[in-house]
Amino acid sequence: MFTNLQKRFKAKTHIKGLESKKSLLEAQRLRSGQTGDRYWISQIDSDLEIVNELLEKALLDFKEKRYRLP
Repeated sequence: MFTNLQKRFKAKTHIKGLESKKSLLEAQRLRSGQTGDRYWISQIDSDLEIVNELLEKALLDFKEKRYRLP
């Protein structure tokens, strides 16, 4: 059983991981945009949309102190 502090730490770590993934995807999209590779741009946009949704949900849960373990 996890304590509330452990759950909070796990939630913060999850949020940091999602923010890192978002940053990586944005950098990849920028590079793909420079080369003009439409296929990769669409793939990255799809992944970025999913990460943004997960990040919004995780931030909302954290703000409302609902520490759900991913």
